[in-house]
Amino acid sequence: GTDRFNADSDGDHLNDGTEVAFGSDPSEASSVVLDGVVDGRSVELTGTVKFRSLSIVNGASISHPPLKHTLFGHYSLNLEISENLLVDATSRLDVSGKGYPSGRTLGYMPGSEGGHGGSYGGLGASISNVEGGPAEVYGDFKNPIRHGSGGGGGRPGGGVISINAKNLILDGSLLANAHEVD
Repeated sequence: GTDRFNADSDGDHLNDGTEVAFGSDPSEASSVVLDGVVDGRSVELTGTVKFRSLSIVNGASISHPPLKHTLFGHYSLNLEISENLLVDATSRLDVSGKGYPSGRTLGYMPGSEGGHGGSYGGLGASISNVEGGPAEVYGDFKNPIRHGSGGGGGRPGGGVISINAKNLILDGSLLANAHEVD
């Protein structure tokens, strides 16, 4: 089937999900948004998203969909902003819990077991008196470009976000943590 996040009905190199999220018509190439504002709401985007400027304000958040083991499921977010990216103090770019599901690691292979933490760029937490262990270390903590592995016990790993902006005004949060168990 067609992936609703990555489809590009009008061929303008901006995926339909992004155009709808910013109030554009995905069937008309002339409707590309050059300046974006996410005001007080949560938006899921994926792939490379280009804007002249982007403001995330009034408790808003931007994320990408959770990683899924499907043909279309390797979601990440690459923001290319030619001028200003603003995240106000009440808002966030947050891909926490959007990485590998619990117990899975790089390549969707089995990973951390029990209550052990996921690994990426360093070994996940190990809990004494619990069988199994954390997943193998992979990736580079100085250049995080892959999804985080899921910890055991129901905790998915962090997602992937890349930002290339002329100016970043980050008064809010930029997060890619494992999801906490409630």
